[in-house]
Order: sequence, then C-alpha cells, then structure tokens
Amino acid sequence: MPECQKNQPTFVLCFYSVLGGQHDPVYPIYRSLNNGPYVTLKIVDKTNTWQDNKCKKGDIVKYRIKAINEKGWQSEFSKEVVSSF
Repeated sequence: MPECQKNQPTFVLCFYSVLGGQHDPVYPIYRSLNNGPYVTLKIVDKTNTWQDNKCKKGDIVKYRIKAINEKGWQSEFSKEVVSSF
C-alpha cells in the first residue's frame, strides 16, 4: 500500500513490496490527472520512492501502483492515493 507525503509542487510516493523472491520487483506507477483515465506514468525498480513533479496548481492527481516480480507475477493494484495541488 503506498504511503505518501505532499511537498508543493512535488508529490512523493513511498511504497513497499508485497512480493517475495530473489530479485527486486519492478513497480509500474499509474496516474490519473484531473479525473482522466489511468495511464502508466513510470516503471521504477531498485527503489521504494518516486517523485512526481509534473503537477501544477489546481490539478487533482490519483495514483495506483503494482509490483511485478522476476517471473512476471503481478500484485493487485494498490489502494488509490489522491492529492490536489
């Protein structure tokens, strides 16, 4: 489940893995901007934080994350995290 903190104008996502295995999973980060559809924003690995600095005042931003292990198994989506700037 993502945990977060809000720093204007940057939003920082902090998360942890729910997957076991020898290799670190990758994390696709999905974002919805101003109630639009979710799109894959970034795929990160070897970290458990990521900063979104592409938001501007008045934006409503929603995030969801998955974890994918080295065998291709995917977790469920995280709970939605919502922020407005």
